[in-house]
Amino acid sequence: MALASRKAYLLAAASRGTILAAIDNRVVDAKFKLLERNLAKAVEQTTVQRTKQLADAYLDEYNRVCRTNESSSILQRLIRSSQERADALFDRAVTLYQDLLHQVVEPEGLHACAVSLLEYRRPELYPYAVGFARKLALHPVCTAEFATKSPFQERATQYHYATSMVLLKQSGHWELAEQFFEEARKYEWSGERPIQWTSILQTPAIFIPGLRAPQVWWDDDRELPMNKVLLDNRGVIERELRASIRGVRWTMQDVQPMLTDPGGKWQSYQLYTERAPTAFSDAIFPKTSKRLIKALPGKTRATKSFQGLPYVSYNNEEITIIRMTPGMVRSGTLSEGLAGTKVVRHNGGTNARLTSIMGLIGCEGVWVGCGDDERELKPGEIITFDDSVDHWYRHEGSEEHWHIVVGTMHPDLVEKPWIFTNCFNGHTEFEKIRLDKLQEYKKMADEIGSYEYPIKGLWDPELRGMYMPTPGKFESIANS
Repeated sequence: MALASRKAYLLAAASRGTILAAIDNRVVDAKFKLLERNLAKAVEQTTVQRTKQLADAYLDEYNRVCRTNESSSILQRLIRSSQERADALFDRAVTLYQDLLHQVVEPEGLHACAVSLLEYRRPELYPYAVGFARKLALHPVCTAEFATKSPFQERATQYHYATSMVLLKQSGHWELAEQFFEEARKYEWSGERPIQWTSILQTPAIFIPGLRAPQVWWDDDRELPMNKVLLDNRGVIERELRASIRGVRWTMQDVQPMLTDPGGKWQSYQLYTERAPTAFSDAIFPKTSKRLIKALPGKTRATKSFQGLPYVSYNNEEITIIRMTPGMVRSGTLSEGLAGTKVVRHNGGTNARLTSIMGLIGCEGVWVGCGDDERELKPGEIITFDDSVDHWYRHEGSEEHWHIVVGTMHPDLVEKPWIFTNCFNGHTEFEKIRLDKLQEYKKMADEIGSYEYPIKGLWDPELRGMYMPTPGKFESIANS
């Protein structure tokens, strides 16, 4: 009898939910009709503006319906819409956005459309965002940067192709990613092919020619002196970390929320970035920071005219403490399943950096993926990979997890700094390189006799006018 009563209650609730959903849909449809009438009268707006406003309204409703259907809330379950309803909203929104793809021509509009689609963080929208990114990549305003920026900088065309590649791979559209990869590599500008990617698993926005072919894992300790420093100081790092956990915890920064699946937390204390220590360095991890910073290979590599190598990006060398929330919470003898931290496939912005990760606390169930492989992170062990190769993380354990990340200059740049002679305009993405330093690199290249540097560089008299010799902010810090 009780079972029959329960069944009747559920059927009645489902019926009420269906009615509520139908009412909700009718109200929304009425709002769309009103919006369309108002937009038709909005003569002060362009066709593109009206189309985008209507498309965004459909996307907002599609996102609301999806979130309602995905919710575990009892109240939300009562007003769930059908999948057909969600599909209809999706089709209407992307049809309008496809119209926009043909209508919009200026870079600002293309960028705005791509950003609007990405803000929903729904992979099914990524291929449509990529359409705008591709059109933006091929715009003359973007392609012109191949003339003014070196391979050590973010050039707009390559940047937008790189963004497209990440989005397509994240959303599982590998066939389309292959097409974009080949299109980018075959793109010609001024008789050359400036995007020199060699692997679909390594598609950074800044790809420096002259470095060795990509490899997923770096296991040769002879090329990784920083790893020995990490291991030697493991005790110091763990003591300062545990002291910070026991004490008043400082506010941690979220690490790129767009890359973290909802439910988990990927947070950090940055100790060293932009060629300088941070407030966390002195306040929480003074000994860790002091010992690791002085061992960074790109910072300590000295030439006659300059202490340290030029940084290609702001985080070319970096020291960060990472926290990841667990995927399971134990309650007595039972385990309650919760969403753990999952960081989706992505890559660093340049092939000028390696990343080393040492497990510290709560490492069970933590995995690091790179390329097409995965390794489990263990306490006191180090995993090193090429930061420009696709990588990801997942935490499926039951404890709060902590590890330290150290980004270092690529060993080829440390051992062969004359590769910087390819920086024909004297600028990396992060900083300006002094002329005397570039000339020193050119002299090194001449001495080995086998390195081909660009025909023209800042050492050529007719190009020296491009260079402003005033030391930059970060050069002054590094040279002090």
